Amino acid sequence: GSLAYVQGAFEQYFKTGPAAVVEAFFATIERQLVEATTAVATGTKLRLASIAVGTRPRFIVLDLLRMLQLFCEGHNHGMQLLLCVQPRLRREYNLLGASIGLAAALIPDVEALRGLENESMQLAELLVDFFVEAVQGPCMPNQQRLAESEAPAVSKRVLLYAQESLAQRSKDKDPTHGLNQVLRLQQLTCSMFAGLMEGRESIAVHAALHEKMDAGVFRGGVLAVHSLLPDLDSVVEAGRDIVDDDKREQRKALLSAANDLFSLYYQIGSRNLALLKRIQPSPDELGTAEGQKYDRAYE
Repeated sequence: GSLAYVQGAFEQYFKTGPAAVVEAFFATIERQLVEATTAVATGTKLRLASIAVGTRPRFIVLDLLRMLQLFCEGHNHGMQLLLCVQPRLRREYNLLGASIGLAAALIPDVEALRGLENESMQLAELLVDFFVEAVQGPCMPNQQRLAESEAPAVSKRVLLYAQESLAQRSKDKDPTHGLNQVLRLQQLTCSMFAGLMEGRESIAVHAALHEKMDAGVFRGGVLAVHSLLPDLDSVVEAGRDIVDDDKREQRKALLSAANDLFSLYYQIGSRNLALLKRIQPSPDELGTAEGQKYDRAYE
């Protein structure tokens, strides 16, 4: 209710308010995302995009990403599109694209995830959460934008990191320490892939994912989760009378993660097989350049 009202008010202003003011708004957000990308790439830990809130620094870009995510929440198709294309402005401000660039700079490889500090890990979560909300509904133009960008490759690194982290925890005395953050990032990444495949059989989207994703990544994640479950079960069993609810919730989260990963393994694997068997473009793509491109590619 209240969120939809605020979303509607912003959308109406973006469409009818003074163009110069609206353009300044989008230009400022884009600049902050670009500055954050530069800061991350040069190792300055987001200092270029920070302000003081009380006695602690607060990274502006974290609040901006949360705002963008809230703009899109609830499958708000109008805002999902406006954050990428603004027809009445002098130029387009693709805030989704700028956010993808920031994610690619933050997570250039799996190794980078191992060294992320708290604020940077929070930034990774907010970025993926924004990607989830930008495509759900589904928002077909954003599905294609995301699928054909660096986002799938970045998300693959997240899943590989989570897989590695879970496998390592099976050797730790307390496998639950720091587990929530890993599971949260993994769950958001799974939601992003589910959102990319939601609602239609798009050969362009699925072909882009086929080129960038290996279904085996999801299978490996399932195996990593199940390898950790016996250790977590033993922790819960050993302290049945005193174990905190958090550990029980972590066990539930692991089982949920296994379900999400297996579902994506099946979906992506079956679509990859269909592409390799040369499935024709869907009716809405017949005759389009993308449909013809992928029809030729899998001939």
